[in-house]
Amino acid sequence: MKAAILVGGKGSRLGGARKADLPFAGAALLDVVRAQLAATGIFDEIFTVGSGGDVEDAQGFVGPAAGVVAACGYASSGWLFVCACDMPFVSPALVKGLLEAVGEEKGVLPHWRAGYEPLFVWLKAELEEPLKKALRQNAMRLAPAMLACGFAVAEEPILRRYDPQLLSFFNINTESDLEEAQRIAQEKGVKTLALP
Repeated sequence: MKAAILVGGKGSRLGGARKADLPFAGAALLDVVRAQLAATGIFDEIFTVGSGGDVEDAQGFVGPAAGVVAACGYASSGWLFVCACDMPFVSPALVKGLLEAVGEEKGVLPHWRAGYEPLFVWLKAELEEPLKKALRQNAMRLAPAMLACGFAVAEEPILRRYDPQLLSFFNINTESDLEEAQRIAQEKGVKTLALP
């Protein structure tokens, strides 16, 4: 199985800094996310998608949709997990729990009080073409496109079983988000987030 980390965000609300390179918990933010995914022990490859990544964004698509489509194209077949590089508290337990929850569906899309989380999903890489079509029909919006492709929805009670505080969905968009994430990291213990 493969995991894709989307690194295409411009960080315009962070002074133009590349989010993947932000210092966090003693490492670059991207390395922290990669370490959390590696801690699951289920991925044979973890790759990055976006400007400066292992795989470039798909042409003809915009924003995160371009990254998800490109990740499917690169993985080509089998189960693929996709998340963003600005999510420093990825829970290995939630990643594995969502895979168990997917069953026979084509993918699984988390949903909680803040809405859908289309940048923390499992999907079959073979969905590249149906996903492209659904994105075009849904104004490039990922969650509606994923639902149109037949994704199962993992609701909040299931999500909290694996990540009680749902910190996996915390993402860094602003300086205040970064400060809050650093505060949370200190409370959790920086060692739990640093690279082994």
